Amino acid sequence: MMDDGVFNAAWSALKPGGRLVANAVSLETEARLAGYFRQFGGDLIRLQVTRADRVGRHVWLAAGDAGHRSGE
Repeated sequence: MMDDGVFNAAWSALKPGGRLVANAVSLETEARLAGYFRQFGGDLIRLQVTRADRVGRHVWLAAGDAGHRSGE
């Protein structure tokens, strides 16, 4: 979803009551999705625990293990 053209084509084809699902694996893509959310509304839900890792010039969000806290 790093290309506005992809989003615009998907958004234009979306029928009333339809759902657009996107996957963000970098902070840059997540920021772009947040911008679409601010502009168009709807729901923006993140469903995975992630850890940021640098890969070249990008920061990727890598899946992490579930954490547990105890003894508080």
